[in-house]
Amino acid sequence: MPPYSRFGPLALALLAVLMMARATSAERPPPTTAEELERELLHAEGHGEPSEEEQREIDRELAEEDDGSTATPLPPAPPAPPPDSVAAIVGHSRSISMGGANSGLLRRGVAMPRDPALRVISAARGEHFGTAELVTLIVAGAHAVAASAPGSQLVVGDLSREGGGRIRPHRSHRSGRDVDLGFYVVDSQGRPLPAGPGFVPMTNQLIGPHRGGLFGFDVARNWTLIETLLSHPEVHPQYIFVANPIVAALLAHARRRHVSAEILQRAEAVVRQPRGSPHRSHFHVRIFCPRDDVPTCEDDPPFYPWVTRTP
Repeated sequence: MPPYSRFGPLALALLAVLMMARATSAERPPPTTAEELERELLHAEGHGEPSEEEQREIDRELAEEDDGSTATPLPPAPPAPPPDSVAAIVGHSRSISMGGANSGLLRRGVAMPRDPALRVISAARGEHFGTAELVTLIVAGAHAVAASAPGSQLVVGDLSREGGGRIRPHRSHRSGRDVDLGFYVVDSQGRPLPAGPGFVPMTNQLIGPHRGGLFGFDVARNWTLIETLLSHPEVHPQYIFVANPIVAALLAHARRRHVSAEILQRAEAVVRQPRGSPHRSHFHVRIFCPRDDVPTCEDDPPFYPWVTRTP
């Protein structure tokens, strides 16, 4: 008995009509022999509707996909960087400090950002660029003071030009690792001002007559700034230059507050009056070479035991 005989004549006839219609629309000849009809019918049977049980299984699988119970879990998001880190404040940066502080250059300098805790007075001159690490340190210090005394603004003077090099009247500030920071001040009544009027020169009594006003050195807020700069985990100041009477006031305040021996040791080593100009109107902060910039970047002594140097 031929294999196609199990299909009735009516089924074969109907299938032939359907195949002829489909073939006509596809512009190809319809099946004409019994064997061809048999193959088409078997193919149609293989594409039949699922049974009720099969359909229930399909519906169940679709429902599980919808509620996510069988979905592949996503990998956990990477942890956010610490709020005062270079990654959090600057993000990805390829800034490079080249050479020494007094004879170097800066590549891909990072501009000081707009920030409510900052008053950047060097932007108009285009001298507000530094390494990512220096910018991070400044922002972290300003944020710490603003957190302890809301509304405070750190006056930010010269850093470097975007490409570094000489800027007058400075001998340094050439490679993105130096910055001048104004003092936090109080008014003649001892009330903290959000920001100083600029760089206010202080007498030995920490009083500053300036532009017709009288200002005082705010020891508490300025110490908060210094302590934050000295304790940053990634960026390390080499110098914080300022006049001796201010150094003495800051260290005395730190001792009264019983700061840690480690921070006090750092302050005694780093905060100092330089030779030449005593720096009565501002802090001059210089950081060590960023580790990624060595050996292109060059540090000079002194070095400190708490700073790991890259050979």
